[in-house]
Amino acid sequence: MKTYRSTFLMVAVLVVLGALVYIVEFQGQNDSAGAPKETRVFSYNEQDVVAFELQSGQKRTALAKDDQGHWQLTAPEQAEADEWSFDTVLWQVAKLSADSKVADSADQPQTYGLDRPTMVVTFRTKDGHEETLTIGSANPRGTGNYAVTSDSPALYLINTAIVTDLQNLLTVPPKLQPTPTPGASPEAGPAGTAAP
Repeated sequence: MKTYRSTFLMVAVLVVLGALVYIVEFQGQNDSAGAPKETRVFSYNEQDVVAFELQSGQKRTALAKDDQGHWQLTAPEQAEADEWSFDTVLWQVAKLSADSKVADSADQPQTYGLDRPTMVVTFRTKDGHEETLTIGSANPRGTGNYAVTSDSPALYLINTAIVTDLQNLLTVPPKLQPTPTPGASPEAGPAGTAAP
């Protein structure tokens, strides 16, 4: 009798353990299925980009690489570019991932603010290939902006942080500021004498 009882208890324990394993495995599959997958929009090496332009309304920031491979600001003025501040934004765009792919195509661009874009980003690679990213309005939750590319009809939702970085680049173009000379005073007069 004790043997049957022990066997019954062992079978019951095994059934419970099996049920727990099944639940955990099933839940894990659901979690991985529900997790958003990275949606790659662009996949370029940022070192291969030779020209970059950002436009919003009347505002425009443009940069191009010179013969030595250094970035030069070409709009809104001609100046040497602050490559350190620009490289981060360039990397974000060249390897852009969307939060999600909203639809296979943007059939009604006005619904997503794409008929009057928030901004348009265009860049060209050294092999002559040109890409355009058109950024529309923000989604209802304000977590991202709708966007389309010139090479695909797909409608994407890109993170608002990237849009903010692009807006900052437009507001404050990456112009290299001269390094101040140590010991120099803006109020110094000729021959180092203090200005009156």
